[in-house]
Amino acid sequence: MRSAVPREALHHAICRRNYGYTHIIIGHDHAGVADYYGTCDAQTIFDRVSSHELGFVPLAFDRAFHCRSCRQMAGAKTCLHSLEDHVIPSGEGVREMLSGGTPIAEESTRPAVAEIVREP
Repeated sequence: MRSAVPREALHHAICRRNYGYTHIIIGHDHAGVADYYGTCDAQTIFDRVSSHELGFVPLAFDRAFHCRSCRQMAGAKTCLHSLEDHVIPSGEGVREMLSGGTPIAEESTRPAVAEIVREP
């Protein structure tokens, strides 16, 4: 990671294209660095060039969250429940729970996955 959000996303995509990838998922905060860049800056850089010119298809994904009402991961396009039902997972929060021995909430990761990750 070089913390160059928009350009880094483009670099990641070109590297993957060179290995034969035809598509790349660009998340809402791809290679993000605090609040220096906007959360969609890595996605909007692909608006400047066509997929044909790039040689691959960038796919912009919105922020995902766990919906307590749906009882599963969802996004704004698939879940219309209120914001109070949304739990946004945090990679940093999960790492802290793992290192501190705190049980990981099911909203952050599946129990079976948490068990495997905790194994020495």
